[in-house]
Order: sequence, then structure tokens, then C-alpha cells
Amino acid sequence: MTVETALLAHCRAGFEPEAAADLARIAAAARAGIDVDAPPGRGFVVGRVAPFERTRIGKALAGTAPIFVRSLFVGSGPHPLFDPRASRAAPIASRRWSR
Repeated sequence: MTVETALLAHCRAGFEPEAAADLARIAAAARAGIDVDAPPGRGFVVGRVAPFERTRIGKALAGTAPIFVRSLFVGSGPHPLFDPRASRAAPIASRRWSR
């Protein structure tokens, strides 16, 4: 799994294309490539850039404010929280309880 820099941008539902354009404008100011996921009606947009471009995105945000984005979070990911195929009950069931 490749860890990328993820931009999560909240916007009003229906304004995903405009929020995606905001992220594209910020990435262009940072001279960074961006992959934007913006299905209509979701209320947020996810942009992914390469990890080494994270500092450039941060600097570009200082001079290029988004217009349609209500809040913007920058982080790394995706990070697996747990293995959904693993049984969580098996370790508990196999444990010996003493009295």
C-alpha cells in the first residue's frame, strides 16, 4: 500500500466540481499533480498528491485560498485501521479464564 498525501475538502453538497477546481488550483500553484475524487452530492472532495509534494501544497495554501471549500484537512493515508478478514472474537474465545 502506498501512503500518499490526502486533501479532504468539505463543501456544500452539489458544489463538488467547484471544490475540486479549488484543489486543482492549489495544486497548480504548488506545481504538483493531483488526483481528485469528487462524486456529486457527497459534500466533500478528496485529492491525492505524492507524499514529497506535501510541503509545496502547504506553502501554496498560504497564497491561494480556496473559494468553495468550507474546511480543508491535509494528512497522509490511507492507513488500515484493522484487517476486516481477521476474527476479533477468536483471541478472546481461545483465552483461558481462571477463577
